[in-house]
Amino acid sequence: MKPITTDILKIFKTLKPYKSKLVGGCVRDYIANNIIADDIDIATTATPDIVMEMLKKAGMHVIPTGLKHGTVTCIYNNKPYEITTLRQDIQTNGRHAKVVFTDSYYKDSLRRDFTFNALYMDADGDITDYHNGQEDLAKSIVNFIGDPSARIQEDYLRILRYFRFHGKFQKLPQFDNSVLNIIQRQADNLKQISKERITQEIFKILQQQHCLAIWNTMQKTHVLENIGLTNTPLVHFTHKEKEFEKLEPLEKLIILIPNENHIFKTFSLSNAQKKTLKKIIYATEHINLTQPILQQAYWLGYKETISTLKILNLKSPEKEISKHIQELKVKQPPTFPIKGADLIQLGYTASPSLGKVLKEVETWWVNNNFPSKDDCLTYIKNVGK
Repeated sequence: MKPITTDILKIFKTLKPYKSKLVGGCVRDYIANNIIADDIDIATTATPDIVMEMLKKAGMHVIPTGLKHGTVTCIYNNKPYEITTLRQDIQTNGRHAKVVFTDSYYKDSLRRDFTFNALYMDADGDITDYHNGQEDLAKSIVNFIGDPSARIQEDYLRILRYFRFHGKFQKLPQFDNSVLNIIQRQADNLKQISKERITQEIFKILQQQHCLAIWNTMQKTHVLENIGLTNTPLVHFTHKEKEFEKLEPLEKLIILIPNENHIFKTFSLSNAQKKTLKKIIYATEHINLTQPILQQAYWLGYKETISTLKILNLKSPEKEISKHIQELKVKQPPTFPIKGADLIQLGYTASPSLGKVLKEVETWWVNNNFPSKDDCLTYIKNVGK
């Protein structure tokens, strides 16, 4: 199976006589790992107004997502395709770029960051490779196009992207020391990048392979301190790297960053992520490995307890922790079977105090290993006498 689908061919055909090719990650990932990406980027010689006009005439839905930078999104058969006019940078300031349109794929390639991100695939599946990107992919090497220092100065986020792309390879990262020296000299400029963009890149790094080696290298090159993570130590787990990689990004952050306030200050987290993070941190501080784990999981949260156990097991492996993890995987805490209506049916009055009674019954139910609803009702009747 190839990335060029019948729908993509339809878009290419609709934009003729202008040239269109796939570009970027969808081409890179296909060549490297035979992966058919969900995100499809198309580079075309047609200007955005022409792209929108031609696609609309063909009955396709078009959204002007980034006209300033030559990008529109085509929705065809319920799938989005990002279509961007070939561009050249005429001015950059480390965060944003001013561009002009061009009809040259080579000139467009010169504004891209890494050699393997400047690969173009035409309708026949043929690859245009101006900078030996395919060779770098084969060697698992991350090479900037042109002078690394100049490319980083165009967009300081490329510092984090340099590290992130090392996590896409099976091989351990092969960092170029000369590039690391440039990154160390320019790391201070990361302070200009928004918290949102920093968060996106860091979470992508933590979701990939070799994230521990990458993280430690970012620490050594002063990248971490310049995104707000001061006094973040190197982290080593002998023979535990693969287990570390299996953790979720939020779980990894708790291990990697000793100061939880740094996590909240540095990253742009959703309310759900903040809540989960707080619950996991609370669980790591209050869990008691000598007590029944199912009852604790009920109060602490099932998923959060699993996360806590995985974190503790990584830091200090114990048979007891592994046993608890297996127990929770086999058996989840049940749902409390009693509701306020059950109490009212037994003669209790609907009032604010009903909640207190429910909590007392729930505590008894958990402490007694989750008995049935009938047992709970019997307990309520006896207590109520």
